[in-house]
Amino acid sequence: MLGTYAFGRAAVIGAAGEAAGVWSDASTHSGFAGDDLVITYTPSFAPAAAERMVYTALYNEVTYPQTECNRVGADGVAKHVWVSYRCRTGIAPNYTLLVR
Repeated sequence: MLGTYAFGRAAVIGAAGEAAGVWSDASTHSGFAGDDLVITYTPSFAPAAAERMVYTALYNEVTYPQTECNRVGADGVAKHVWVSYRCRTGIAPNYTLLVR
């Protein structure tokens, strides 16, 4: 399990990570505090040569996009899905998760 995210967000994050090739399978399970995101991945212990974009938390879809981006990034580091991450902001207050 990668983590628990706001209702509906785990599916969005799971599909984006799968499309980006960061994990091979994603499923969600609803709980009391949100949706659990369960992924299948190969653990990473060394940084990738280049950053990979996982997904973008859009300000019109997420109440606190920077917080969600940092949470997903930190959860990925803790579970060895990736070694490091950063959340890049754009013109609008969107945050894109980039990982190595």
